Amino acid sequence: MGEFHCPLTHDADGPSGDVLIDVGKVPREVEAPAVASDDYQVGAREILLTIPSVARYWAREGKRLTIAPERRADPSAVLLYLKGSALAAILHQRGIVPLHASAIEHDGHCVAFLGDSGAGKSTLASMLGRRGYRIICDDVLVVRIGKDGTAEACSGPPVIKLWPESLDIAGFAETQAPFEFSDFRKHRITARDRFVEGSLPISRFYVLRWLLPQTAEPEIAPLKPFEAMVALRSNVYRLQLVTAMGREHTFMRFTSALMARAKAFCFSRARLMERAELHLGALERHFQASTTCDLV
Repeated sequence: MGEFHCPLTHDADGPSGDVLIDVGKVPREVEAPAVASDDYQVGAREILLTIPSVARYWAREGKRLTIAPERRADPSAVLLYLKGSALAAILHQRGIVPLHASAIEHDGHCVAFLGDSGAGKSTLASMLGRRGYRIICDDVLVVRIGKDGTAEACSGPPVIKLWPESLDIAGFAETQAPFEFSDFRKHRITARDRFVEGSLPISRFYVLRWLLPQTAEPEIAPLKPFEAMVALRSNVYRLQLVTAMGREHTFMRFTSALMARAKAFCFSRARLMERAELHLGALERHFQASTTCDLV
């Protein structure tokens, strides 16, 4: 497959986005694994990711990734895990902490939305994109921590992943967007016109939660430092690698730098599409309630 430039993979010392990706022989186990689970084996300089019926991905030293697709594997599934979990392994090897988040640009800064799968991160970012906000990334957010403690969000691929019920309110009702693959019924939409390129300082992040009953009004509340730290940890992409690789110090440095630069909030709203515009209104009012100088 040759050399592949991933715009997400930068480190504090400068760009290091070239990952050599090829298809070839992949071992069944790594040499002297320090940690082994059903999906990951972690060695001193290598990580082996196994996705049953899809592929095995072998990451070495944050520089090279070899793929061994399973026979009859769906090529779209192989690509999906390559751009997600496999490249997350490369990031962790480089000492970079990826977050399970989507993000938009507001007033020259990054505003991120964190949450579990199904929390509405992509839908929220897409709806804001429809209102003119530029999207920074969808699903995986990489924040580059500088030697001076600065925290900058790196732009991701200009692709949005949406469930069918979210297409209309995100402004993609007429788009003939393919599904990721047959067993994952999310639409994959290329939307370069909605994305921003480059990196932006991160100024705030919202942890998304659902509210009951469905008639409940949206709520936005600040998170205390410990709550913010727990939220960040809960939303690390492939969190198990932090512990498996002995990178707790990396995570703490990342968290300290991020919390020193960004305000943290919990955004709770009812899981009802008919109230989506109400939720956006509450969020935009919250954007305007704080000036940039209050946030950094």
